[in-house]
Amino acid sequence: MLKYMPRRLTTYEKEVGKENGYSNFFVRGPFFTIGPFLIEGSLRFPHRRNEILPVRHILVQESNHNSCFYVSIPKSDSSEGPDSEAVPCKAEMY
Repeated sequence: MLKYMPRRLTTYEKEVGKENGYSNFFVRGPFFTIGPFLIEGSLRFPHRRNEILPVRHILVQESNHNSCFYVSIPKSDSSEGPDSEAVPCKAEMY
């Protein structure tokens, strides 16, 4: 049996998460599988949105090794409507 450990959040990732909070205790299901698809979800609550970061490298490695299709759902728009000057934080921009 192989055991995979997620990495810790970086200082930058923690800094970005300060406003809404963050968790790095364990990963709580931000990904799932359907057939040959490994899907990285987009969590609703801001304090959980970056939970995928410490395990993403494991998911990519395993999907490549097992010939899965890795799909990532985009994060939701965090602005407050069409007239809002707020934009998603830097960690959410591509």
